[in-house]
Amino acid sequence: MKRISISNDNTNKVLISLSKSDELRQTKLFIDSISRGLADSEKGEVLTTLKLRKKLNKARADK
Repeated sequence: MKRISISNDNTNKVLISLSKSDELRQTKLFIDSISRGLADSEKGEVLTTLKLRKKLNKARADK
Protein backbone atom coordinates (compact mmCIF):
# COMPACT_ATOMS: atom_id res chain seq x y z
CA MET A 1 0.00 0.00 0.00
CA LYS A 2 1.08 3.54 -0.66
CA ARG A 3 0.02 6.54 1.38
CA ILE A 4 -0.94 9.59 -0.65
CA SER A 5 -2.22 12.95 0.46
CA ILE A 6 -5.58 14.13 -0.82
CA SER A 7 -5.31 17.65 0.56
CA ASN A 8 -2.77 20.45 0.57
CA ASP A 9 -2.52 20.63 4.34
CA ASN A 10 -1.68 16.93 4.75
CA THR A 11 -4.48 16.36 7.26
CA ASN A 12 -6.48 13.94 5.12
CA LYS A 13 -4.83 10.70 4.03
CA VAL A 14 -5.91 7.65 2.15
CA LEU A 15 -4.20 4.29 1.65
CA ILE A 16 -4.28 2.89 -1.85
CA SER A 17 -2.45 0.09 -3.62
CA LEU A 18 0.50 0.85 -5.86
CA SER A 19 -1.45 -0.36 -8.88
CA LYS A 20 -4.32 2.04 -8.07
CA SER A 21 -1.77 4.84 -7.55
CA ASP A 22 -0.30 4.09 -10.99
CA GLU A 23 -3.77 4.01 -12.53
CA LEU A 24 -4.65 7.39 -11.02
CA ARG A 25 -1.33 8.86 -12.16
CA GLN A 26 -1.88 7.61 -15.72
CA THR A 27 -5.42 9.01 -15.72
CA LYS A 28 -4.12 12.41 -14.58
CA LEU A 29 -1.43 12.37 -17.29
CA PHE A 30 -4.08 11.56 -19.91
CA ILE A 31 -6.38 14.35 -18.73
CA ASP A 32 -3.45 16.81 -18.68
CA SER A 33 -2.57 15.79 -22.24
CA ILE A 34 -6.14 16.37 -23.40
CA SER A 35 -6.15 19.77 -21.67
CA ARG A 36 -2.94 20.79 -23.46
CA GLY A 37 -4.42 19.69 -26.78
CA LEU A 38 -7.59 21.70 -26.19
CA ALA A 39 -5.53 24.77 -25.23
CA ASP A 40 -3.47 24.40 -28.42
CA SER A 41 -6.66 24.10 -30.44
CA GLU A 42 -8.14 27.23 -28.89
CA LYS A 43 -4.94 29.12 -29.78
CA GLY A 44 -5.12 27.83 -33.36
CA GLU A 45 -1.93 25.81 -32.94
CA VAL A 46 -3.15 22.75 -34.82
CA LEU A 47 -2.24 21.06 -38.09
CA THR A 48 -4.32 19.08 -40.53
CA THR A 49 -3.14 15.53 -41.15
CA LEU A 50 -1.93 16.54 -44.61
CA LYS A 51 0.14 19.47 -43.27
CA LEU A 52 1.60 17.27 -40.54
CA ARG A 53 2.60 14.59 -43.06
CA LYS A 54 4.26 17.23 -45.26
CA LYS A 55 6.22 18.60 -42.30
CA LEU A 56 7.31 15.10 -41.25
CA ASN A 57 8.34 14.16 -44.79
CA LYS A 58 10.34 17.38 -45.14
CA ALA A 59 12.06 16.82 -41.78
CA ARG A 60 12.97 13.27 -42.79
CA ALA A 61 14.29 14.45 -46.15
CA ASP A 62 16.42 17.15 -44.48
CA LYS A 63 18.28 14.58 -42.34
